[in-house]
Amino acid sequence: LLHAPIYGALGLTIATRTPLFGRPGQWPRRLAAATLPIAALCDLVENHGHETLLRAGPGADAGLVPLAAGFASAKWLLVALFASAVVIATLRLLLARRTTA
Repeated sequence: LLHAPIYGALGLTIATRTPLFGRPGQWPRRLAAATLPIAALCDLVENHGHETLLRAGPGADAGLVPLAAGFASAKWLLVALFASAVVIATLRLLLARRTTA
C-alpha cells in the first residue's frame, strides 16, 4: 500500500526538483510531474480491484477483471513513458553539457 505513494512522490520530485525537464512551468515539466502520481493512483485502483475479487471468491463480479487490467496497463504505460522521458532528458542534458564544454 505504501509503494504507490512513494514512487508517485519520487516521480514528482524528479520532475520538479531536477533540471531534466526544463524550467518550472514548461509543459514537459508539468507533464512529467503528473505522470508517476497518476500511475500511482492507477496502481491503487488496480490493487483495490484485485483485493475485491479475491475477497469475493468464486462468482465475483467479472466486470472487475477488465477494469483492474485496464488500470494495470495504464500504470505500466505511464511508468514506461516516465522512464523513457528520464533517459531522453538525461542524454539531452549530457549532450548539451558536452557541446558547451
